[in-house]
Formats: sequence, structure tokens, C-alpha cells
Amino acid sequence: ASFKGDKNNNSDADSHATGSEVEHSRLAETLVQLRSCIDKHRAALEDKRLQDEAKAKQLQDLEDASEARVAELRQELARAAECIEESKEDAAASLAEQLASEATANQLQYS
Repeated sequence: ASFKGDKNNNSDADSHATGSEVEHSRLAETLVQLRSCIDKHRAALEDKRLQDEAKAKQLQDLEDASEARVAELRQELARAAECIEESKEDAAASLAEQLASEATANQLQYS
């Protein structure tokens, strides 16, 4: 009878050990899954960081190009303003010559 009891005790110990092994195996599998998820999230975060850096560089390049274009347009505007001033001066000089010429012609006519 005691032999039979010993066998049952051993069987309980075996089933307990098997239960622990199953639990350990399940926990190990869960740990592997968690590590996999963490790795995926890390990779996704790294991809996002790289995309954000690329976008930031693209925005900086656009800003630099815009600033360069604004500088070019300011130079063109300054040249246009100079041309307008020169045209005004030329027109004023031409008008002055024309008026002087007419005045001379009128003086000759009335003399």
C-alpha cells in the first residue's frame, strides 16, 4: 500500500514539475513575443525619427531656397527702382530740353 502511495506522490510531483515546465514555457513564449513587439516598436520609432529628420531637412532646404529667392527678388526690385529713377531723370532732362527749345523758338518768333 505504501508503494502505491509513493507512486501517487511521485505522480503528483511529476505533474507539478510538468505544470511548472508548462508555465515556464508559456512565460518564455510570452517574453519572446514581448521582445518581438518591443523590437518592432523600436524599429517603427527609428523609421519615424528618420522620416522626421528627412522632413525637417526638406523644410530647411525649402526655407533656404525661399530666402535665396527673396534676396534675388529684392535685388531685381532695387534694379527696377534704379531704372525707374533713371527713366524719370532722362524724361525730365528730355522735357527740359524740349521746353528750352520751344522757349528759344518762341523768343525767335516774337523778336
